[in-house]
Amino acid sequence: MFTKRMLLMITVALIPFIQACKIEIPERVIVGLQLGCSASLPANSGGSVLSGQPTAITISVTGGTGPYTISGVSNSFSGAVTVSRTYTNDGNGNISLSDQFSISDASGASASCSLVVTVRPDDDSTLACQFVANPVSPVINSVVQFTATASGGTAPYTFSDFGPGQQSSTAIGGITNPTPNQAVVMATYQTAGTRTATLVLTDDDDNSVTCSKAITVRNVPALFVAASPSQTVPAGNPVTLTATATDFASAPTFSFSTSELNVTVVQSGNTAIVRSTDNASHNFDVLVTATSTSGAVTETVNRTIALNFTPSIALTCSLTAYTSGYYYSGNSIGFRVNATSGENLEITSFDAAGGVVTQSSGSWRQVRFDTRGSKTLTATARSSTSGALCNAGTNLQTSITVRDHLSCSVTSSPNPSYLGEGVSLTTTVPENTGVAPYSINWFATSPDAFMYVWDVWGLNAWVSFGNYGSFPVEVNISDAAGENVSCSTTHVVWWLVY
Repeated sequence: MFTKRMLLMITVALIPFIQACKIEIPERVIVGLQLGCSASLPANSGGSVLSGQPTAITISVTGGTGPYTISGVSNSFSGAVTVSRTYTNDGNGNISLSDQFSISDASGASASCSLVVTVRPDDDSTLACQFVANPVSPVINSVVQFTATASGGTAPYTFSDFGPGQQSSTAIGGITNPTPNQAVVMATYQTAGTRTATLVLTDDDDNSVTCSKAITVRNVPALFVAASPSQTVPAGNPVTLTATATDFASAPTFSFSTSELNVTVVQSGNTAIVRSTDNASHNFDVLVTATSTSGAVTETVNRTIALNFTPSIALTCSLTAYTSGYYYSGNSIGFRVNATSGENLEITSFDAAGGVVTQSSGSWRQVRFDTRGSKTLTATARSSTSGALCNAGTNLQTSITVRDHLSCSVTSSPNPSYLGEGVSLTTTVPENTGVAPYSINWFATSPDAFMYVWDVWGLNAWVSFGNYGSFPVEVNISDAAGENVSCSTTHVVWWLVY
């Protein structure tokens, strides 16, 4: 029987023979792939590049023995590398260019790859026109010069079809060319407003663009000067001058001056306070100047205003209502300023105390009050001839009481009452309604009531009823102003129960 002991003895006997054997394995030869490369544009390039703009080109290597080098790049790489290229297109349309890249590997092998690139023309080479105006904010009827400068496209250039703008504009002369790529045209504008001038530019390839420029045409700059309270005032009183400028190219500065002696001018911005220092008569001019500078253009407008300081006089005035008596809400009330000397006056300020001024002229105002109560009105006034101020310029005042028209209400007590029982009738007039004192004129009720008036005192009465039921009771009253009004209530009478 073949046993494990026998197997072990056989194995030991064979070991010398195994050690003496030599197994020959042939040497392995590694053969590499041939060196090659490919070039590609960025994935987001869309297959084209812009003239004059650096572009990242990716070079990918296959085969050969790394690391690799590429012509023009000092550092070595493995697998892929990015190089920057700039391509130029001086024309108006797209062109195709071929670029070549050379690589080497560590064993000295070399290869090359090429890339065809579509190059778009740079925007700067597209035909364009710059159109400028001088001045950009001209005054009506002044000459405006427009200068067009061509760029891009293909020279020589032609300028044509000048249009100065919309209505009320006139081209002056023709088109001149101070340089081969420039044109100058001129125009005037007869009305104010925004105008857009145009000029057609054409290059040698028959490409064309329209040059355009918007300008703002202004009215002739103007200066206005107002005097407050008037150009004529009593000597010693101040006059405030306010200057207002319109249609300047930029915000102007102002100046105020006079050659008159013993007169001071104190300026603040566009206002100046003028007064005499000797309280004597003066009749003189103040020169007001507005000046603005916009670029190289300076605009100046002068205006003179005549002032008259008259001999100072005392003028005593008062503010009163046209009519005395009673005043009611909802009615118009007239007020006037009067001078004790009878001089003609004009109101310079007026406070209607919450009322509505319905009419005004010279020395009077008409006011409507819609609410009752005490009203204090104030005003200032001056002589319309000499300029003298009423009461040295202080406020004039007058007070009135505005009332509602007469009204009333009446109550009976007790209500209900019993047949034959005494009843108190009380009539009430609201505060500021009508004019006290008040009096009862008459009573009225249904004939069936058999009402008997026992006594009357003031706005009260003592009455009784000779029949039972529900009866209207009317009271008529009058006030000191002669107004009369009726008010009523309903009184109930019960049958007397024994």
